[in-house]
Amino acid sequence: MKKKNRFKISYLIIAWASVLALITITIIISAATRREINYDLISIIITFAAFISASFFTFAVFNHNAAIRIQSDEIRHQTNAVNRRAELFRNLQFIAANYTIIDFVDHMLIYSEYERYIQKVKETGRFQFYLMENDIIKENVLESLDDYQFLTVRMPIKIIEGKAIGKVSLSKIKFEKENSTHIFIPTEGNESTVLILYNEIDHRMETIINLIMKKGSQFYTAEEINPFLKIKISLTLESLLGVIIGGAIELYFTNPEKIEKSGANKYKINSSQFEILGKPRLNVGKEYDPD
Repeated sequence: MKKKNRFKISYLIIAWASVLALITITIIISAATRREINYDLISIIITFAAFISASFFTFAVFNHNAAIRIQSDEIRHQTNAVNRRAELFRNLQFIAANYTIIDFVDHMLIYSEYERYIQKVKETGRFQFYLMENDIIKENVLESLDDYQFLTVRMPIKIIEGKAIGKVSLSKIKFEKENSTHIFIPTEGNESTVLILYNEIDHRMETIINLIMKKGSQFYTAEEINPFLKIKISLTLESLLGVIIGGAIELYFTNPEKIEKSGANKYKINSSQFEILGKPRLNVGKEYDPD
């Protein structure tokens, strides 16, 4: 850009030199021919030179301002890029330090849901905390609750890495038996919310997963031993600080050790394998408004 400006200035110098040369030649010719100097011609030449000089000066100022504007835009773009990279780096640092991964431990209980919760579903019509077998329509459930069975799956959890857990959401659960496979999916949106409770008896967190199936389904028969080979749970974990990570957990366990007095099936969890699916991300949520 500096070379270009010098190039413009050199043109201005050449123009002025040409004007001076013309004036000098006019004076020399007048003196040689002993004629009176034509001041009108010199005035016209000087006026024209002044016009050219003013035009060159105006163009030089415009060119200079344009160069400064381009440089300012480049500096602003570079600054914005640096700020974006810095913000991205801070977010990555925050995500890397504040995610959470859980594991299901000890045992799993499956039992019929309490009647008061079933009535609450009928009153509110909300299935936020439920998953249904993939061939069930929620409108049919509301029309005839007696044709469906509500189950509760209860499992203790342990944080194996990261910060405290804030929310657990499920997108699918697949139960595998010897002769059949049963899939449960959310009915409202893409995920179902899992209830997290604190057990004051053994002082640990427990997850409550609610399932809905048709009565007479091969999936579960109340007060009988219902053996499963494997359970695969697709879920999303969100820490208290809003870092979300998606994954899948496969549970392997023995057949029910016993049937509880309440009629629940109790399974001992022998193995739980967590697989991360996708990159962790930050859930920004809504801006806080103190008003």
